[in-house]
Order: sequence, then C-alpha cells, then structure tokens
Amino acid sequence: MSSSDNPLEYHDRWALFGSLPLFIGSEADRRIYYNRAGRIRLPVRLVTYIFCSLPTLALFACVFLALETDFELATRTHCGVQNLLPSVSVAVGDFHWGNLLWKSAIFTHLPPRICVAFVYAQLFRVPFERCGQQTLRYATCVTNLIELFSLGLLSAVTSEHNHPLHVFAFTTFQISAIVHMMLHTWMYDICRLNTASKICRQSYRYKRRFLRFSFFLLIACSFIYYWHNARCEPYVYSLFALCEYLLVVMNILFHGTVMYDFDRCYVYIF
Repeated sequence: MSSSDNPLEYHDRWALFGSLPLFIGSEADRRIYYNRAGRIRLPVRLVTYIFCSLPTLALFACVFLALETDFELATRTHCGVQNLLPSVSVAVGDFHWGNLLWKSAIFTHLPPRICVAFVYAQLFRVPFERCGQQTLRYATCVTNLIELFSLGLLSAVTSEHNHPLHVFAFTTFQISAIVHMMLHTWMYDICRLNTASKICRQSYRYKRRFLRFSFFLLIACSFIYYWHNARCEPYVYSLFALCEYLLVVMNILFHGTVMYDFDRCYVYIF
C-alpha cells in the first residue's frame, strides 16, 4: 500500500454520539473507544447506498404513481397547456400514496443524515484550528442542518395544505443545499482532504462535479420557470420538472460521497 492510500493522519474518521449506542469509524478506532463488539456492524458504503436509494427511488415512484393515478391532474398548469411530467411538489404532495411513500422515505433517511452532518463537523476539525476556519466549519454543519430541516418541513407540509409555507421550505432547502455544498467543498480543500489519499481525491472530484451540475440545474430551473410563466408554451413545464428531478439527484449524489470519505469505516450499533 502506498503512503497516499494510508488513513488520514490529521483528521478523525470516527464519531461518538454521546449517550446514543452508536459509533462510526474503523475497527481499530472501535477497539480504542469500546471494549466490546457492536451488536450490528455495517460498512459505511452499504449504509450510504441504502439511505441514498430511499429518496431517489421514492421520487421516481411518486412521479410514476402521479402519472398513473391522474395524468391530467398531475401535469396540469395554470394556463392549461400540454405537459408530460409533474413537478416535484405535485408528485410527492398531491397524491395520497405518493405523499405517504415520500414522507416515509424522507423521515427514515433524515436521522442518519443528521448524524453525518456532525460526523463531518468532526472530520473537518484540524489541530490548532484558527477562528475563521472553525467558524466556517460550524457554518458548514449549520447549513446542512437547515437543509435537512427544510427538507422535512416541505415533505410534511404539502403545497395543497399550506402553499406559502411549502414554498418557503422549498426555497430554503434549495438555497441552503447549494450553500452547504459550496462550504463543504471549500472546507474539503482548506483541510487538504482533497490530497490526503487517492480515495479522497476521487471524492473531491465527485463533489466538485455534482456542485457544478447543481449550479447549472438551479439556473436552468429558474430560467425555464420564468419562461413558462411568461410564454406558457407546451411541454416547457415538463422540462422544468425534469431539471427539478435531476437537481434532487445531484443533491443525493453529493451527499453520497460520504462513502468515499469514510472508506473502510463501519457503523456500529451497541
């Protein structure tokens, strides 16, 4: 094994969660902090696949259910032009079974993602941390938590039940998600994790790629939505919906890079 593939020297790739019987780290770290084996031991990569699959599969299942349940209602717009796809809000909120499926997937995967937010706050900590870097590290964690809170809020409150609150939650989610991705990638660079190992370099490349795609898709969504309201042409709203789907997928893929950052680590439940 080359030196570039050795575990990270100055970053803690383990995390304790107070009184919770939960530990994330390598087998060697587990032996240091716990004198017993966990009742459950799952690779971080497997856990990442599971919890990234939940919202992804739920989203496309909701789109399918919306189109199958009532195509006209799912694709209807304020000006009545033809469309093929429902928006994310309509797909996950306006149909009973789709809404139930979406809420189940989101609220199942939120607790692990909250844990990951604090795990990264520890990973980005370095010896002799300066005040500015500490503030940036906290901001990265806070924006992640805001993103997750707003995701839960927009899932719990549908557009049909409380449109202003849903729009606020959705807007907050999109802004905090992009800001968090920017701060996260910046912290990765500042802490020199992007050069710490081969797998970390790969993770950094993926993060930057997903961030760029997210920027492009967010701008595209804004432009297409304006175009739809200004011109109200057929199928334009479907293009907006497609960009929405891809934006959600980019967000999931970005957060899925945790499996590279904690390669050869495990989730232990005691």
